[in-house]
Amino acid sequence: MPQYEIKEKFAWRPILTTSGKWVWWRQYVKRMKIYWGPAGEDPVIDAEFFTEGEWLLEEIKNPVQSPPTFRTKRNPKRVSY
Repeated sequence: MPQYEIKEKFAWRPILTTSGKWVWWRQYVKRMKIYWGPAGEDPVIDAEFFTEGEWLLEEIKNPVQSPPTFRTKRNPKRVSY
């Protein structure tokens, strides 16, 4: 299962998106899928570029699931060894 890294950036120079559109002087989203292999090998990185509108549609169709974080307001048990 890939690890996702998502960044919002500004296109200072022309960027070709995954859909084939050119983005220039606007915001765009870069999603990198990182596939980790055996230890000692470099990871395989697949980069995809989206406009803001395309990213909204992509998030609606395929939301990226992040693991839930459980937080409690109770004091944690103190363990002494």
